[in-house]
Amino acid sequence: MSEENRLAFEAALKVLSRRAVTEKQLTDKLYEKGFLAESVSYAVERAKEYRYVDDREYAKTFIEFNGKDKGGKRIKKELTDKGINAEIIAEALAGCDEEGLPLYDESEKAAEVLRKYLKGNIPESIKEKDKAYRYMVGRGFGYEVIAKAMTSVNSEE
Repeated sequence: MSEENRLAFEAALKVLSRRAVTEKQLTDKLYEKGFLAESVSYAVERAKEYRYVDDREYAKTFIEFNGKDKGGKRIKKELTDKGINAEIIAEALAGCDEEGLPLYDESEKAAEVLRKYLKGNIPESIKEKDKAYRYMVGRGFGYEVIAKAMTSVNSEE
């Protein structure tokens, strides 16, 4: 192991000690620090060997913590921006927790977010409904999911 590789791995560990990052984020950070491609590749592969960097686990954790008020489209976009492969994202969105429950149920999340946004007030006018739709689209929910959530919330009242 060359001195450059050792320094790159130490820099990777320093980045990883602060927070969890994706493989792409770690690679970018090491390049920013001025390491050569060979050393960056070595450090990232070594971090993967020790499972310090695991994009699958990162995606699952991200969905657990950020899926509370975001739609599938927004989650996919944010994970893609972080450099996670589309296949891994789809797998994580379809995955289950230890109890066999889906990690992310978009219809249920949309209804929860809509209930919270409306605070018990059912939109009566088209203007109010449009405002609620825009809010939900901004959160990353698709139109079909929003329509189901609106129907669900309306039928509760």
